[in-house]
Amino acid sequence: MNSILSTRGFVDACVNFKDGSKIDLALTNNVPSSYTNLYVTRMIFGDGGTSGGQVLLVDVNATGLYGATRASKSVIGQINPNNSTQAIFTSVLGYDDANGFSLNEMALVLNDGSLYSMVTFADLAKTSSMSITWNWTVSMV
Repeated sequence: MNSILSTRGFVDACVNFKDGSKIDLALTNNVPSSYTNLYVTRMIFGDGGTSGGQVLLVDVNATGLYGATRASKSVIGQINPNNSTQAIFTSVLGYDDANGFSLNEMALVLNDGSLYSMVTFADLAKTSSMSITWNWTVSMV
């Protein structure tokens, strides 16, 4: 049986460059080299996003996950073909990834290792009987 886990909420960023550049193209590594440190390369997963069963709020100054990184996976970044103001980052936790942990936080990481965005959510007990495809959409308005 396949099931889809949906989280509530989304990430919005409003970035306007004077030269007309679009940050969604930069985030998916589809622009010239002047933006090489801006593109997302990894999605990381951890187990420190809850405390006592309560989901922690993301601190805007966070530089990493609250708990240990239990998996670090590459992403495929692309512009949404139906909405050019959205970048979609896809990553897969395979059957052998992060088993035995209650995953409850994840983040997008830039190619220079810095955190781009982070989210926390209710505990998800990862086992070897499941793989999870994650699609993280970033909207530019």
